[in-house]
Amino acid sequence: MIAADVGSHVRVVTTATNTAGSASAASASSAAIAAIAPAAPTPAQIKTLLLKEITPTVKAATIAALLKAGGDTISFKSLSAGSVVVDWYYVPAGPHIAKVKSKAQLLASGRLTFSAADTGKLKIKLTAAGKKLLKSERSGHAKLLKFTAKATFKPTGRTAIVTTESFTPRR
Repeated sequence: MIAADVGSHVRVVTTATNTAGSASAASASSAAIAAIAPAAPTPAQIKTLLLKEITPTVKAATIAALLKAGGDTISFKSLSAGSVVVDWYYVPAGPHIAKVKSKAQLLASGRLTFSAADTGKLKIKLTAAGKKLLKSERSGHAKLLKFTAKATFKPTGRTAIVTTESFTPRR
């Protein structure tokens, strides 16, 4: 089926031929052809896409650019209806974000909701703590910061998919 077939009807004409001649018979017309709903994306497909989209682009990955913009705006592609939350954390050496969230410092956050598969602009805004830490980093008073980006995509009516990715903003 192709998109142009949606709403059309199908009728089959069969022709039989032998030594006595030929004869044709037509079937009744079918019901209108309905669109086929696309298959729901798999958790693996969603996770792969999240990993590509939750960190700043190379151009925006500088401390100065993040401070000037107050965060980053990313083009986010959703494979289905649902909502996405992206948080950037600074996690001190040692703990893991899932196990010691109390020691992780939220630096930026953004959320976006989709009513269907679509692409939208996701604004990830720096928190006051994020601005302070980046200013300290820019002035050279802090060690290179490694951010942990955590994304949660909750497809409508399905289980949330969570992934993390690390990045280091350049000076």
